Formats: sequence, C-alpha cells, structure tokens
Amino acid sequence: MNVVVNLDLAKEIVRLRTTQVADPEGVARDYCKWLSLVAKHSEESQVPSETIDEMWHIHLENAKKYRADCTLIFGTKELLHDTTAPEPALQQGWQNTQRRWKENYGEPLPGSRAFCRTNLAATRGGR
Repeated sequence: MNVVVNLDLAKEIVRLRTTQVADPEGVARDYCKWLSLVAKHSEESQVPSETIDEMWHIHLENAKKYRADCTLIFGTKELLHDTTAPEPALQQGWQNTQRRWKENYGEPLPGSRAFCRTNLAATRGGR
C-alpha cells in the first residue's frame, strides 16, 4: 500500500514559526511523510523525531481538524500520541521509523528521537 499524505497545515506552520524550529515548512513536509509511513506500516509502532513530534502536538491542538485528518488517512482509526511506552518500546519504534524512512525516502530521518510513539486505535462508533 502506497500512502501519500498531503494535508493543509498552513495554520499549524504559522504556529510552528513561533517556536525554535528553523524550517517550519520542511518540518510540515516531514510530518506528512511520517504520517504516510505510519499509514503504510500501521502494524508497527513508529516514533517521530523531536521536530516532527512538535508538529504533531500543534496538529493535535485543533482536535476537530486532527480527527478529520486521521479519518482521511487512517479510516476508522485515530492516531494516538502515546507517552506511556517504556524505553525499550520507544527504541524499537525509533528503529522502525529510521528503517522505514530510509527505505521509503532514501535517506536517514534527521534529528533526535522523541519520547512518544504511535498507537492506532479504533474510533468510537467506527466512523
């Protein structure tokens, strides 16, 4: 399955510009690429880089848009931001992300590992 995620993240990019991130548009592109990996390899837990995680947090702030975007990408599942994973699970998720990023984009994912991972959960009511 080849999934290409292209979201309208203009408002999120504006918010990202208020942080220390040097290239908000590049982070938004990487975030969409990362979401594509999560969708394509949903059987594996993925751990984002710290900058992708920052974009994920900003995306989560607009709950209605986030849910709609998750429905568009994942169907009846919502991408949960899991901060309860133990260190070995985070390390495995980061290895998954690094491997899949290189396979799909031909280069390593830049940056350092965040302290959260993906968790795809069925939405209530199966929307």
